[in-house]
Amino acid sequence: MTEATRADDERRMRVASKASRGAATPAPGARSAKELWRRRLERATFALLLALLFVVAVPYGSVDPWWEGFFEACVFALGALWMIEGMLGGAWLVAEHRLLVALAALAVFACAQTISLRGGATVAGLRVSRTISADPFETWRFVVKLAALLLAAALMLRYTSSLRRLRALAFAVVAVGFASAAFGIFRQMASGETLSFVSPRLAENVGGYAQFINRNHFAYLAEMTLGLLLGLLVAERSRRERWPAYAALTLAVWAALVMSNSRAGLLAMFAQITFAALLYFSFVESGGVRRSENNLDEGDDRRLRANGRLHARARSSTLLLRAALVAALLAFVFAGVIWVGGEPLASRLGALPGDVGAASGVRWGDRRVEVWRATLGVIKDHPLAGVGFGAFRAAVTARHDASGEMSLEQAHDDYLELLASGGIVGAALFVWFAVLFARRALATLRSRERFRQAAAVGALSGVAAVAVHSLFDFGLHVTADALVFAALVAIAVADVRNERRDRQFDPTPRRALDPTPRRAHDLMPRRTLGRMNGVRRKSSYVLAVACLVSCCGAAWYSARAGVSRLLSETAPRLSFTEYESQALPIADEALRLDPSDPEAHYARAAALAQGGDYAAAVAELERVAALRPRYYQSWLKLGRARESAGDAGGALDDYRESVRLAPLYAEPRWQLGNTLLREGNLGEAFAELRLAAASRPHLLPYTLELAWHVYGGDAGEVERAVAPQTDAARVALARFFAKRGLAEDALALWHAARAGDEDRRALVADLIAAKKFKEARAVWAEGAEGKDARGVDAALTDGGFESKEGGDEQGFGWRFAARQAGAAVSLDQSSPHGGARSLLLTFDGAPDINTRFASQLAPAESGASYRLTFAARAENLVSGATPVVSVFDAAGSRMLAQSAPLPRDTGGWREYELDFTASDEAFIVVIRRAGCDAPACPVFGRAWFDDFSLARLASK
Repeated sequence: MTEATRADDERRMRVASKASRGAATPAPGARSAKELWRRRLERATFALLLALLFVVAVPYGSVDPWWEGFFEACVFALGALWMIEGMLGGAWLVAEHRLLVALAALAVFACAQTISLRGGATVAGLRVSRTISADPFETWRFVVKLAALLLAAALMLRYTSSLRRLRALAFAVVAVGFASAAFGIFRQMASGETLSFVSPRLAENVGGYAQFINRNHFAYLAEMTLGLLLGLLVAERSRRERWPAYAALTLAVWAALVMSNSRAGLLAMFAQITFAALLYFSFVESGGVRRSENNLDEGDDRRLRANGRLHARARSSTLLLRAALVAALLAFVFAGVIWVGGEPLASRLGALPGDVGAASGVRWGDRRVEVWRATLGVIKDHPLAGVGFGAFRAAVTARHDASGEMSLEQAHDDYLELLASGGIVGAALFVWFAVLFARRALATLRSRERFRQAAAVGALSGVAAVAVHSLFDFGLHVTADALVFAALVAIAVADVRNERRDRQFDPTPRRALDPTPRRAHDLMPRRTLGRMNGVRRKSSYVLAVACLVSCCGAAWYSARAGVSRLLSETAPRLSFTEYESQALPIADEALRLDPSDPEAHYARAAALAQGGDYAAAVAELERVAALRPRYYQSWLKLGRARESAGDAGGALDDYRESVRLAPLYAEPRWQLGNTLLREGNLGEAFAELRLAAASRPHLLPYTLELAWHVYGGDAGEVERAVAPQTDAARVALARFFAKRGLAEDALALWHAARAGDEDRRALVADLIAAKKFKEARAVWAEGAEGKDARGVDAALTDGGFESKEGGDEQGFGWRFAARQAGAAVSLDQSSPHGGARSLLLTFDGAPDINTRFASQLAPAESGASYRLTFAARAENLVSGATPVVSVFDAAGSRMLAQSAPLPRDTGGWREYELDFTASDEAFIVVIRRAGCDAPACPVFGRAWFDDFSLARLASK
C-alpha cells in the first residue's frame, strides 16, 4: 500500500468519524464479516422474492384463501429477513418507498373501518356491534393482504438496486407470463382426459384459461407481460441476435391473450400498444430531453423566426409520420387478432350486447350494467367512508336487483368498487398514490440509461393496460396478478444508479464521502417515514426490532388463517361421505386456529347440525351473525337452524332481518313466506311468496301449489292469493288451471295476458292433456293469424293441405313425420285433387312400420257419428303394407275406423269414405302403413292424399 493510498484512507476515516459525531468504529475484520453476511442475506432475500413470483402464479393464481395465507406468510417472512439485513447494514429504506405511504395510509383507513363504534344494536335478539365495514372480518383480511403486497413492493424497491437486478426482476415477470401463456395454449389444445390428469379443477372449469379459473385473470397477467416484452424489444433494438427470442416470446404471449377471448383484455391490449408508442416517441427516441428554442441563435430575430417555422414543419411531419406508424401497427395487430381469435372470439364479441342490453327472463343480475347499477347505489348510500374494503359482497345485496341466484363478489370495475368500499376518503388516498407514482415514473423515463428507460416504458404500458382493463374486471383481486403489478410498479420507479449502494465493503456513509446534496425527489420525508437509515440511532434499532417482531407475528397469523380456511372448506364437503364423522373434529381445529373467522364457525355449525345437535349449531351461527351482521346469508342460515331447533319465532326475526338486508332476493322472502304459512299467517305469507316468485320466476309453480292446497282448489282464492301482475305470471296461472281442468278460468287469464307463440303451444298441450279439446282448439286457432287458415273453423283443419308451412306442433293441424330413411313427406303441386297442393309420400326403402306420416287431432262430440271423406292415388306402390287412413280415439290407443290399403296403381284419384262413432270429445286422423307380419317390410313407390273433409251423420 502506497503512502498516498494510506493518507487517502486516513482522510476518509476522519471524515466518516466526524460525520458520525464521534461514534466508535468497529474493527476492520468485524466490519468485513458483517458486510459479507449482509450481502449474502440481501442476495438470498432478492432470490426468494423472485421465486415467490413463480410459486404464487402456479395454483390458479392463488385465489383460494388458504393459498393466499401461504403467500402472505412468505412475504412477511421475507420482511423479517429485510429487517435483519437492515440491522447488519444500517439501511432499511430507499427514497422510492415514499410511493407506498399513500397505500399504507389506505391500509390504516381500512383498519379504522373495522373499529366498533358506540351504540351497538340488538338485531333478532342478538347484540351486534356497529362498524363502518359491512363485513369487518373480510376488511381485516383485506388489510393483511394489502400489507403483504405493500411489503412485497417495498422489498422489490429495496433490493432492485442495480441494472442486473432490474433485468432479473423484469425477466422473472416475463418468465411467469410466458409459462402461463404456454400452459394456456396447451390447455386449449389438450383433451379432457389429459387436462383432468393435470388438474381436475381446471378440467371442470370452462370459463378459465391457462392456470386461472377466469379468462380475464389470465388476460391481466398477459397484458403486463406483453408490456415488459415491448420494453425489452425497445431496449435491445440494437442487438439483433436477441430480437428473435424477444419477438418469439412476445408473439406467444400475444397469441395466448387473443385466444383467451377476453374482450376487455383485447381492448386493454390496444390501449397498451398506443400508450407504449406514445412513451417511446416522447422519451426513448427523443432521448428523454425536449428541444428548446433557447438553443437557437437569439441574436438574429429573422433567423430565429425562420428556424421556428422550420422546426414547426418538421414537428408536424414527424407527428403525422408517427401517427401513421401507430395506426398501421394497430391495424396489423387487429388483423392478427381476427385471424387468431377466429369463431370463438367472434362469438364472445357477439355476446357483448347482452352485457349492456335488456335483461333476459332469468334475473341473475350478473351483467356488468346491472352490477354497476347496484354498485352506484352502494356508493350513493355510503359516499364518505364506503362500506369497507372486502365487504362489497355483504353490502351490495341491499341494492342488487336480482333473484339472488348469482352472488356478487366484485363490482367488475375496480374504480367503482374502490369508491363503494372506501368512499371519498379511499379514492383520495388512491389518487395520492397515483400522483406520486406518475411523478416518479416520469423522472425514470428521463433516464439516460437505455435499459432502465425501456423497462420503465414497458412497465408503464403494462400498468396502463391494467388501468383500462380494471374498468371492466377485477384482476387485481387475484394474488398473482396483484404481485406482478407490484413488480411493474417497482420496475417503473426503481432507482438503480450505481451510487445508490456502496459497491465496496466500505462502511463510510455516502453523504460523508460525497458532500454534494441529493436531489429533492430523492430525499426521504422525515415526518412520514422517520430516519430508519440512521444506523447509529438507537431508535432505528428499536423500530427495526418492532418491525421484525410484527413481521414474524403476521407470518404466523397468516399461516394459521390459511390453514384454518382450508379446514373450514374441507369439513362441509365430508357430509354424506364415509368420512362424515371427521367433519366436526376438522371444524374444531379450524376454529382453534382462527376463532375470528366466520367460516370456521359456520363449518362447525354445519357439522353439528348434520349430527342433530341443533342447539349447538344455533349457538355457532349466532356467532357468525355477530361477526357478519350485515350479510343476509348469516341471518338466513341462522333462521333455518332455529326453525330446525323448534324456535319458529326466532326464525321469523332472522328471516325478516335477512329480507331487510337483501330486499330484492328471492330466497329470504321464500323462507319467510313458508314460515309464516306454517304459522297460519296466510295474508303476509302469500305477500312474501309473491315477491319471491316475482324475483325468481321458477318459484311461481310452487307458490301456486301451496295456494291450491291451502285454499282447497278454489280458483278465485288461488288467483287472489297469487295476484299475478305480469303477463308471465298470468300465463303460468292459466296453465296451472288448465292442467286441473279449469278451462274457463284458464282462458280468462290467457286472454288478459300478452303471450308469445311458445306460451300458446304450451297452453294448448295442457288443455289437450286435460281433455279440454274445444278450448284447446280455440287457443290453437289464435296462432293461425297471418297463415293460410282455411278450414280452421271446420272439424278438420286444412283438409286440402293448402297451408304453405308443414305442421309439426301439437295441436289441431297436420303433424308430419320427421324425415327418415326409406320415406319422405312433402307437399306436391303437380295434379292435386283440388286446390293447389296435395300430400305426397315417397317410399324407397324400409321405414318404420309404426310411423305416422301425417296425423291431425280434431274435436268431436262424444257418441256422435261422423263420415270422413278423402281422395288418394298411387303409382308403382310395391309393398306388403301400403298406406292406409285410420281414425283413432283422442288417446290414440283404440282404432275407430280404417280405409282399405292403397293398391299398386289407382289410375288417377279415387275417393274414399270412412264412417265412425266418436268415443271421446276428439279423434285423430292418421295416414300410416297397414300392419306387416314380415320382420322387414320395405315399400317403394309414391302415394298422394288430398281433400280430407268431415261430416256429422244424422242420429238414427
